[in-house]
Order: sequence, then C-alpha cells, then structure tokens
Amino acid sequence: MSNSQWSNEQPPAWQGPNAPADNIEPPAPSSGWKEQRLSVLLGLTWGLFSKNAKRFLAANILVVILGALATLALLRLYPIELSAMSQSLLNGDRKPLDTALNANKDVQAQTKIIVDTVIPILKLYALTVPLIAITSLIASALATKVGLDNSEDGSNVKINWFKLLTTSLASFVYLIVGLVPVVILTLVAPSIGAVAFFMFIPYLIWVGLGFALLYPIVMAENLGGFTAVKRSLSLTRNNRKTIVFVILVVGILSSLPGAALNQFMLLIPSSVLNYVETTTMASFAGMFISVPITSSALVILYRYLHAKFHN
Repeated sequence: MSNSQWSNEQPPAWQGPNAPADNIEPPAPSSGWKEQRLSVLLGLTWGLFSKNAKRFLAANILVVILGALATLALLRLYPIELSAMSQSLLNGDRKPLDTALNANKDVQAQTKIIVDTVIPILKLYALTVPLIAITSLIASALATKVGLDNSEDGSNVKINWFKLLTTSLASFVYLIVGLVPVVILTLVAPSIGAVAFFMFIPYLIWVGLGFALLYPIVMAENLGGFTAVKRSLSLTRNNRKTIVFVILVVGILSSLPGAALNQFMLLIPSSVLNYVETTTMASFAGMFISVPITSSALVILYRYLHAKFHN
C-alpha cells in the first residue's frame, strides 16, 4: 500500500480476506465527507507549487518533447503521403470520398478508391498511436504523482510502471470485447454496420467513465491489471453524474489552450513539417496543457470518491 497522506488517513483495506465483494454497494457516507473536497483541493494546490511538483512537471514536459521527437523521427524514416481525400476523411469529412464513390459505379473502382484512401490513414495510426499512447501514459503518471504526493511531510507514492502497463492492457481488453460484436455485425451484415457502431457508443461512454480513476488507483493503492479496473468500476458506480461534470469542466479548461497550441502548430510552413507531421505534432502539443489539468482533476475526484466510499 502507498505511503501517501491519503492512504495513511484512509487505508483502502481493499485486499485480503476481508475485502468487500465487487457487487456490494458502498456504505452510506458520513455527514462530513463533502467537506473533505476543500481540504483535498487546497492540499493539491499547495503541492503544485512545491519543489517536488516542479520537478515532476518539468519531467512531464520533457517526456512529451521526447515522445514528439521520436514520433517525428519515425515519420521521417517511414514517410506517409496522404491524398486530399485521405486528409478530409482524417478530419472527419466523408463528403469527398462519398462523391468519388458515387462518380464511379464500378465495384472494383470503388474498392480501389476506398483502399487508396484508408490504407495511408491506417499506416499513420500504426506509426503514431503507439508512441502517443506511451507518451500519454508516462506523462499522466508523472502528473498524477504530483497530486498524490504528501506535500506536508515529504512522503510520496511510488510509480509502478509494470502495474500501470498491465492496467492499461486490461482496460484495452474491455474495449476489444465491446468492439468485437460491432466488427462481426459489420462484416456479416454491412447494411447495419452503422447501427452497430452507434450501439457501441453507450458502451464506450460506460467504459470511459468507469475507468476514469485507473491511474490514481494504481499509484495510490498499489493495484494493477483487472484488479485496478474492478476497483475503478466500484468507486465510480452510482457516481457517473459527478464524473461527467468533472470531465466536462476539465475538458473545457484543457481544450481551449490545447486548441490554441494545435492551431499554432498548423501555422508551421510545409517546408518545415508536412501535413502528417504537423497534425501529429499538434497532438503532442495539446498534452502540455491537457495532461497536467486532467491528472490533477482525476486525483481530486479519486480522493473525493474514496472518502465517500470508505467514510
């Protein structure tokens, strides 16, 4: 178990023979649990200005820069050319593709158009998504550590990278399990593929809200894999409205400056960075703002729900 301040004051007691079953509802909170939100917020704010926090936030920036440079080097080593139609589809605009398909009634011609449009995008994702995911994981872990550290007595949590990785893989399994029926339905009955995808959206929302506390749980309670996933689902149960509110507020706070950084990246001349490189670097630029804000908010949310669950 972690030696952070929150863990010392509110030991999870989530492991061992006396651990509650996953299907047991949380006990009724005590009358003063809401007041702990202010103390948590003040403690986190104080911690963000500590020397320890500055060190880890600097490391967070360094990780994002290194991830961006590694991805840029990979794109230079394996360059990808996107047609105008591929760029439009990548930006969520299907109109150019639909127009081209309607203009060519031949099935082979339509297949070639789809392949020529989609394959470069898949190659781009294959090259960039793994590095973006790894960079985000490391940066989020460092930013989460800042919020969980005990600033008053200097104690701090340990980052167990193996458990963070196994937890990320476990959450990915949940996504795959929900995606498999959609893929099967699309292949068997293409006419209802769109319907199957829209039916998948509520599952994505459920997973996203239920997994919101994964990183704080792994680091504060020293859990990993499916155990951490189940713990997050238990803490977030019956608290989805609170989580939605926090995510909306945090999304607005982090997206505005992040969008400004993204637009700044798009101003870079094509002679320096091509379209693929510019849009990819814009994704990394947004991490400078979104990762610290999101991680801090999730730490507050974790402590808030932890107190509600255990008090």
